[in-house]
Amino acid sequence: CLFLTLRKKIPTARPWSMANTICERLAETRAEAGYSRRALGVAAGLSARIVALVESGKTAPKRSTLDALAEVLGCHAEWLATGNGPRMRRKKVAS
Repeated sequence: CLFLTLRKKIPTARPWSMANTICERLAETRAEAGYSRRALGVAAGLSARIVALVESGKTAPKRSTLDALAEVLGCHAEWLATGNGPRMRRKKVAS
């Protein structure tokens, strides 16, 4: 496919992550945070099956699912969904 050939030659603007899909971004961020699928699901109030289905690309997550996953992983839901915008949320500093 010509599109895929050309796409591979375009450098990414995200040097910290080569993940191009929500599946890859979720799996990468989950692994970096040290969560299993089951542990992430429990922490986000979801099932391990939902996490697995999203990571495998077999289902598109609802916005509420993305928000819950992003909250636990400390990343922005917009980045998780699209790859656009800042990846990680700034940690709140106690004053």
